[in-house]
Amino acid sequence: MAVALRVLARTAGGWSNARSVLGVPNSSDGELARASALVYGRLAPRPVRPGGAGWAAVDDLESLVRAAAPRFGSADPGLVAAQVAREAISVLVTVGMEMLITRRRLLDLSAANVLLREGPEGVVVGLRDAVVVGLDDMDEAKLFDRFDRLVVGEPLPLGATPAGPADQVAAVAAVIAAVRRTVRSGSRHLWGTAALAVASTAVVTGADHDRDRILRSRPDLARTIELVTVPDDDAPLTFPLRRTCCLLYKLPPHDQCGTCSLRDRAYCLTLMTTWSRTERLRA
Repeated sequence: MAVALRVLARTAGGWSNARSVLGVPNSSDGELARASALVYGRLAPRPVRPGGAGWAAVDDLESLVRAAAPRFGSADPGLVAAQVAREAISVLVTVGMEMLITRRRLLDLSAANVLLREGPEGVVVGLRDAVVVGLDDMDEAKLFDRFDRLVVGEPLPLGATPAGPADQVAAVAAVIAAVRRTVRSGSRHLWGTAALAVASTAVVTGADHDRDRILRSRPDLARTIELVTVPDDDAPLTFPLRRTCCLLYKLPPHDQCGTCSLRDRAYCLTLMTTWSRTERLRA
C-alpha cells in the first residue's frame, strides 16, 4: 500500500480515517477542535481570519493552485487544481459526515464560512466562525437536509458562479464550480471524491444506514462510486470503490488511489477488505 491510512485528503489511498475524539466540551470552539483532531489538523482548530496566513476564499482557486504546484511537482494547473479540490472536498465532507453520524451536529461548512490555504502536507480548511447546529436546533430530517445542501451542495452548470448568498452555498459545491471556471475540467471525478468521503466515513463509523440515506437522496453522487460487500467472520464488510479517476496518478510519484478505478479489481478488493476489517476492529 503506497501510504499510511490517513484522512482522505491526506492519502494517495483516498480513504477517510476519521476518529472519534472524546472528552471535548460541546461548545462551538470545542467542536471545532474535536473536528480538527478527526482530520489530523487539516481543519484549523480555531476560527481564522480572511487574508491572514495565506487564507483565501473558496472561489480564489488560482492562488491556491499556484501555492500548491511545488508540492505536487507540476506546472500543469489542471492537474494541480484537481488535487487541491480533492483535498479540500475530502476534509470538508469527512468532517461533516463524521459529525452528522456520531454527534447529530454540523459545523457551518458553507462557502461564506470556509477559507483555504496551502499547508506542508496538503490543503488546510479554516472556518471564520465555529457555529454548530444540531438536534437542539432542528429535527433529524432537517439536519440531513442541511448536510446535503450546505456540506455537499448541488452541481452547477459549467462556468457558473453559485447564485444566492454565500452562506446558503456549500463550500464543496463552490470549490468544484471554481475548478471548472479556472481550468478545463469535468466535475464527475470531483463529486466522486465527495461520495467517496461519505461512504468511507460510514465504514469507519459503522453507519451504513446513514450512508444509504444520504446516497438515496443523491443518486448523482451514488453513481460515482460502487459499494462492494464481501463476507467476513463477524459480519459482511461494505466499502466504496471509485468509478471515476481523481487524476493523482498523473502527478509524481504517480501513485494510484487504493480505490482507483484503474487498478486491478481483485487487488482493489483485497486492499479495501483489509482496510475495512482494520477499521472495524479499531471502532
